[in-house]
Amino acid sequence: ACAVVDAALVERLLAGATDGQPESSAGPITDSTTCTWVSPGDRSLTLVVARHQHSGRRSATGDAANYIDISRRLRFDGAPYESVSGVGDEAWSAGTPDTATRPRPGVGALARRANVVVEVQYRFDGADPAAAPERHRADVIGVARAAIDAVEVD
Repeated sequence: ACAVVDAALVERLLAGATDGQPESSAGPITDSTTCTWVSPGDRSLTLVVARHQHSGRRSATGDAANYIDISRRLRFDGAPYESVSGVGDEAWSAGTPDTATRPRPGVGALARRANVVVEVQYRFDGADPAAAPERHRADVIGVARAAIDAVEVD
């Protein structure tokens, strides 16, 4: 999963970041891989690729779609998700600005293709006024697109 993230993008967003090392977990409903890159300046990029399994109540694809629906309703740090076209079967993104109540702004994306869900979060230092969420939304969506295009679905 980590290999789908372009090294030049990581360097641009997170100068001097640690390499994204995959951490895998297996559960009764999902198997997932998480990759996290962290820069010295309190910026981070996280990619989670989760393959949903048949749970008995609904299909694996149904479980993945339900996960996306719940995540969208929970919002991204209180910000509503907006639909993104051309990424998997469905995709959404949201961004939060730097505010007094949210000192670590970020941009997130959710995407689903069949039974696989991809989540991407980019967190950046709010002290950088140029680091508005809209500036990085295309980057985050690009990571989600690369990851969702690379997965093999069941």
